[in-house]
Amino acid sequence: MQAPDSSSRVLNAPNLNYLWATAIVEELTRQGVGLFVLASGSRCSPFTLAVAGQPGVHRIQHVDERGCGFAAVGYARATGRAAVVITTSGTAVANLLPAVMEASEDGLPLVVLSADRPARLRNTGANQTMDQVDLFGTHVRWFHDLACPNPGIPVEHVLSLVGDACRATRLDRPGPVHLNCMLDEPLQPVSGPDPVSISRDVVRWAEGEAPWNPPEASTSSSRLPEPLAATIRAARRGVLLIGRLQGECEVRAVQQLAARLGWPVLADITSGLRLGGSLPHRIACADALLSEERWLARHRPDVVVQVGRRLVSKLLQAFAAHESDTYLVVCPDSRPLDPHHAVTHRVTMNLSSFCEQVPLEGVSTDPGWTAAWEAASHDVQLSLSAWEEEQTQVNEPGIARSITRCIPAGHGLFVGNSMPVRDLDQFGVADGPSVAVAANRGVSGIDGTVLSAVGYAAGRRSPVTLLLGDLSLVHDLNGLLALARSETPITVVLVNNRGGGIFHFLPIAETAGEAFEPWFGTPHDIHFSHAAALVGLDYLSPGTMEEFRTAYAHAVQSGRSSVLEVRTDRVDNVDLHRALWKQLRNASL
Repeated sequence: MQAPDSSSRVLNAPNLNYLWATAIVEELTRQGVGLFVLASGSRCSPFTLAVAGQPGVHRIQHVDERGCGFAAVGYARATGRAAVVITTSGTAVANLLPAVMEASEDGLPLVVLSADRPARLRNTGANQTMDQVDLFGTHVRWFHDLACPNPGIPVEHVLSLVGDACRATRLDRPGPVHLNCMLDEPLQPVSGPDPVSISRDVVRWAEGEAPWNPPEASTSSSRLPEPLAATIRAARRGVLLIGRLQGECEVRAVQQLAARLGWPVLADITSGLRLGGSLPHRIACADALLSEERWLARHRPDVVVQVGRRLVSKLLQAFAAHESDTYLVVCPDSRPLDPHHAVTHRVTMNLSSFCEQVPLEGVSTDPGWTAAWEAASHDVQLSLSAWEEEQTQVNEPGIARSITRCIPAGHGLFVGNSMPVRDLDQFGVADGPSVAVAANRGVSGIDGTVLSAVGYAAGRRSPVTLLLGDLSLVHDLNGLLALARSETPITVVLVNNRGGGIFHFLPIAETAGEAFEPWFGTPHDIHFSHAAALVGLDYLSPGTMEEFRTAYAHAVQSGRSSVLEVRTDRVDNVDLHRALWKQLRNASL
């Protein structure tokens, strides 16, 4: 049967491998997948060509499978939608483990589609053949080992599996899934005999646009338990903590909740509400207050309500866990968020529903409570602004403040782990432009940061600034190739302190002796200008804060991806942070 034009990609596939591959890619697209990320490989050729021929999808091709996985993670952060990573067999699949772990721990949808050798080659010593079954173990929500395409397995079964996989990324505990697909020769699109009898149902599916299994409607808890509503009503000294939020619906709902409650609001950097925008009663630079014991002793809350996902700041986590009698965590999925084992109440609930149901009538907040927090926060911000005006040479807190002050509204900001995310969380200006902020805080690794930003930019479809440290860039150096090819411009702000600056803040710096510098400081003399030139990226290295602000403004307005390298000193950075924190703590009193 000659298929109509609208379905020819599926029904007129040259052989059974290509029929299955094209059907899988088509159904993934209909299920809402917005991005396919691929690395070159032979065994996955049918899937690669199926993606290449699929209209209307976004594609990223990269040489390194580890980076491919993180590009999918970045896309999921930006959109809340799954991306598909397609790999060939062997170590290519294993390279996805860090990204799968990140997606699992932070509840991000991700579909791994790995090609595999036929079952008859397993445990035979055949080239590039290893055990890929359950390779990711408990880090995935769903796994299936799909047999080689054969006429005895109907296409309906394959389409149903795709629906099962996509559904598993969206259940009450969202995360990654793994479909392992065995493929036999031929891997090239050569014609063969009529491979299989195609049912009328599959023909109708191919000729239409609907998915084989329509995605389920989202569900959530319908009511806030009355005892918890009563606890919120009775709070005299409540505090609202905001963790990572996903999407504009959650952001708007939490903004309205903050306005209705009238409590002090401590917003995490990944919430999208720490910087800019409209957030009533926001306490900027909260860590400065929470680290001052005398101030904290006079401002202990009776109720802390945390909405959203995990927090970056350890001080915020400890404050929520140890400074109140009631600690309520509200999260839209069932993953535990209780590192101190101190949560007294937990609600798994759609955040918009929760925010709508928080009671207002009868709330008995102490009238001076929020005002005291806001006054102290104002004093800290004045002190920080005065410090900022005195800075001439580039330094790490100053870079974080300058980016948050100068980044254009509507741009995205992706931030690397270790010191950059902490500096941004602690020192970013609250009254600057409104920007979305993302970071890989699921497992908080430094790997894959550049590709995560590439995927984040692909999902947002707007320019992105990437703030990261030198070791993070070294770890993902080949990501600069994908960044240079990004359709959306990305400005890389590289803080180069020639090693692992965060270790200077840890107790090991005082106890490791002469072993500290080679094994923890990990010094290097890499010239990143050469790396930028290798892939054709613009490069600048400003030495003063004024030069940085000028260079950054030019970079984000140029419409081109570029690298701004800021060189700092690790030891000086510790002294600067300690002096600054002392100044800010004094300002809070």
